Amino acid sequence: GVRTTRRYNLDDSFTCSHDSFIQNSLPLNVEGRLKKFLEMAIKELHPACFFGLVYDRGGESLSLGQDLGFLIGPSTSGSREIVVQSHYLAPKHYRERYTPVWDNSAFKITLRRVKREGREEKRDPIGLLAINDYGLKYPKGRVIQHSYAVPSSDLGEALTGDFADFGNEIQPVAVHLHGHFLTKSIWVDHMRGGKKVGEYGRKDEYRADGPDQSFFFLPQGDQERPLLRGDHLRVNCLVDTRPAENDVLYGVSHDTEMCAAIFIYKNHNPLSPLNYPKSNILSLCTDLRLCLGGYPKGQEE
Repeated sequence: GVRTTRRYNLDDSFTCSHDSFIQNSLPLNVEGRLKKFLEMAIKELHPACFFGLVYDRGGESLSLGQDLGFLIGPSTSGSREIVVQSHYLAPKHYRERYTPVWDNSAFKITLRRVKREGREEKRDPIGLLAINDYGLKYPKGRVIQHSYAVPSSDLGEALTGDFADFGNEIQPVAVHLHGHFLTKSIWVDHMRGGKKVGEYGRKDEYRADGPDQSFFFLPQGDQERPLLRGDHLRVNCLVDTRPAENDVLYGVSHDTEMCAAIFIYKNHNPLSPLNYPKSNILSLCTDLRLCLGGYPKGQEE
């Protein structure tokens, strides 16, 4: 019952095929009249564009077990197709020193029927929520802790349906913490009432291009502490820019950095049209000038 339906056009926003790590939606921290203007000017991605699982070089497999799974198909509000993308980072000076490279990467997806011969297979549908700061600007020659918060109001808007259906709480169970070569540690603080009540993932000795690029299950205690409506999340990255020749900006190529977290969570209703009204990627931009056209020429800092 599995078949490919079409070839997707990379420039078609209705196929959700834009690179989700390139900023393509309005940052949450834009406010006031500028927000109202940009809401009219920026074309939103199709509301059915759900960011899926992502793996990077060196990432290891994750088995969800028999009790968890992503529900897809006509019964869901939007997850009716799976689009698989491959993104390649070519070596520096690739054009001058071209040599063929064989791609031996793979992505295995196991599909099971939810209903079979009159019986229904019991699994907890899981959701996915990504958090990314597209406005990074790390000064060179320093050890820096970069932190940014996702407000409770924005979490509440993105998860409206799930909070309504599951008693105002969701439960993170696994996470992928993502940075590049200058990132040395990543962790996510769970905040409630202005106080830290725990963490949803930590890598103290983070190394890019290796197993740290994997999704991993949270410690049992964190899997049992729900994220309540009104809580917020704070993402932290410890970065060492002393090897850098220039200030380090956000990007997906060489000599750039990221500070992102991607959560798998329970208490998700994939049938609800109220979740992810804009996207399941919560986009922030700590330096708005970088996200809204960059620094004016001659005024770089």
